[in-house]
Amino acid sequence: MFFDDKKLMCKDCSEEFLFTAGEQDFFRAKGFTNEPMRCPECRNKRKQRAMELGLPSVTAPGVPPPVLREVTTIICAHCGKETTIPFRPQLARPLYCRECYSLAKTQNLLNPEPTLPPELSRLIERLGNQTEPEQARLDAALELVESEDKRAVGPLLQALDDENQKIVWAAIEALGQLGDEQVLTALEARRETATTANLEPTYRRAIERLKKRVKQPVS
Repeated sequence: MFFDDKKLMCKDCSEEFLFTAGEQDFFRAKGFTNEPMRCPECRNKRKQRAMELGLPSVTAPGVPPPVLREVTTIICAHCGKETTIPFRPQLARPLYCRECYSLAKTQNLLNPEPTLPPELSRLIERLGNQTEPEQARLDAALELVESEDKRAVGPLLQALDDENQKIVWAAIEALGQLGDEQVLTALEARRETATTANLEPTYRRAIERLKKRVKQPVS
């Protein structure tokens, strides 16, 4: 059987691409009955996306495509490194990069909430609950600092992604008083990528405060 090159329309980018005679012959030999819906570039992007999310890549037509999940950028609660997770966190609980998650899992350190003091758990939950009144959440951030409990650092780091800028501001201020060298690294990274100009002075104050505490030169 002989084939002619065929022009198809990409489902994703709406650009025309060539379904060559050689590709058609290959599809026929493999028993594939469906024509490709995406151009080579979009297919490669889709495969790369699946690999980043740890999903199986799909190369053959007729096989259900992987379900692409939402990706959220977070700061690891253990090492302070910026990473991504394939979901949107709903509660202010510690989240980890892949390496720290594996370490915490082997050491049985995950899900520490049951061991937290009731009052600390209440404050962490209030800080992360966006249905709570704004003032109650701001008070929770202040009380977490006053507790001087380092277990509040993870939830405060997560609060840097809150939609309410006042909560982000309170979290930055709190981390400047409660954080350590790892938090300093995280705040410096967030300051560089901050898209809201009015938060920059808050980041700067917190970073300067932390540098004095960990005895690093203030830039």
